[in-house]
Amino acid sequence: MAGVVVVLLLMVIGAGVYARDAWQQLMANQSIQQFDWHGMRLSVDGIRADSFSLVSSDPARPFAVSASDFVLGWDWQNFSLASVRIEQLDVELPAWPEPVPDGGGARQSLLPGQTPAWLPDTISVSSLRVDLPRETGIRGNLYVELATDPAQWRMETTGLWISGSLPESERSGWRISKAEGRIGLAGTAGVESAKLDILAGSTLHMDRVSSPDDGATLALAQVEARADGSTLEARYNLSDQSLEKAQLAGPLAVDVGTLQQANLKPRSWSFEGQLDADLNRVDVRGVVKGAAGLVLDVDARWPFTATSQLAVSAELEGSHAGRILAGTLESWPVGVEISDGHLSAHAGVRLP
Repeated sequence: MAGVVVVLLLMVIGAGVYARDAWQQLMANQSIQQFDWHGMRLSVDGIRADSFSLVSSDPARPFAVSASDFVLGWDWQNFSLASVRIEQLDVELPAWPEPVPDGGGARQSLLPGQTPAWLPDTISVSSLRVDLPRETGIRGNLYVELATDPAQWRMETTGLWISGSLPESERSGWRISKAEGRIGLAGTAGVESAKLDILAGSTLHMDRVSSPDDGATLALAQVEARADGSTLEARYNLSDQSLEKAQLAGPLAVDVGTLQQANLKPRSWSFEGQLDADLNRVDVRGVVKGAAGLVLDVDARWPFTATSQLAVSAELEGSHAGRILAGTLESWPVGVEISDGHLSAHAGVRLP
């Protein structure tokens, strides 16, 4: 019995020495100037701590980390870290790390050549909170598998929410002003590809979207888009930090506070339908409803390097057609009414 106790004691001491060396190596590699443990306990299962915090001393890569209910699990067969479980993890990154080019002036790969020995096989975070520059935040849960080969690293989440704002942007002349969003994601991602579902409650708000002629052809104000249930698939190259493919497909709902177009009165509009978008185009198909009561079937195709096309059709009952059209069209003659019958309209529009 005494021999068993001695063996267990030696194993615990050995684990503590290994953990100390692993953390010292981690701190040295990441230029960590301050590291504090609170409520640390050592057992044959690993190390537990009520909380810990650390701060980077590298001005080119500033960050701060704090965590609670922290557990390091041991793999006694290989005498290495097997897992890390964290109930609450907070990360603050006040500025993006400065890019470090390699000898040829190119960007460094985001992946190491091989998995560092001190990294565990898995990392599980029940509640993650990351604060990034430009008031960008990440909240949710995360599970990470770190294989020996970094090319096989994988992460999974059942709910990861990203919120933040984007600077004014332009694509093929179309300008988007002051975009803010809160997007929830669930799914898996590896080092080459990702497949993520958009969670209910995700929204993207844009102050203004205008056509290439500074909005003379078409301008949308106070736009809110929701793609609950849509799927995002992407392929990327972390070696040169490039996005090779991205596709977003599924349900789409859009509310427009005010739509301005030469032939239409400024009104609010809404859309419900299907979205299919990639790096080269945006296609939408569904039903558009105007504040005046006009309902349109819409099929819109926006290739980023060619002319956009919009096909619309409407079916109106005669008793309501005059009122609806008068409230929608700028050029509808005052006093013209349709008292009976059925009105069918089809139109095709080409946008710059």
